[in-house]
Amino acid sequence: MTMWTRTRALLGAALLACSIGVFAFAAPASANFGYFEIMNAGSHKCLAVPNNGYETYDPIIQTTCGAYGTKWRDQYYQGPTGSGSGWIRTVQNLDGDMLCMFATGLYNGAPVAQNYCGFGSGMFWDMGPDRYPQPTQFTVPIKQYGTNYCLDLENGQTQNGVPMQVWQCNPNTNNQKWVITLVSI
Repeated sequence: MTMWTRTRALLGAALLACSIGVFAFAAPASANFGYFEIMNAGSHKCLAVPNNGYETYDPIIQTTCGAYGTKWRDQYYQGPTGSGSGWIRTVQNLDGDMLCMFATGLYNGAPVAQNYCGFGSGMFWDMGPDRYPQPTQFTVPIKQYGTNYCLDLENGQTQNGVPMQVWQCNPNTNNQKWVITLVSI
């Protein structure tokens, strides 16, 4: 076989491999399963950003479900092998121009705000075991990945505008139970 024939054969194989996705190293395993609302099980209010904020470090608050700014989408990433977490997520504000929910610190009472989506500290959340096909609604704690800190509604307050925080996880409180409702695929 001539050098030219081998080169053409290798290029053809590479093009075929790329077209069927064999080169998995090009991007991490991820998926997006639609848009959803995140409602606290105790207050029955949904997560949002005040005044539909588009600024980094705008706080994540609770407000009436169905209002503008209460839609979120997540990007799933395969968790580390053997971690038991399955998929971890970034939780993106659908109206926030690539801004995601993140924990500003890992201590009781640390505010939860939005920041540019990425792979930074406080950006990943664990919403429990894999669910596929994804149900239209499920209730879970939303845990800061790799920690024992959960998304928390301070003192179970029910009024609009209450900012979210992280707190050590406690399975016995509705402050840390979140109803995830799929709104659109």
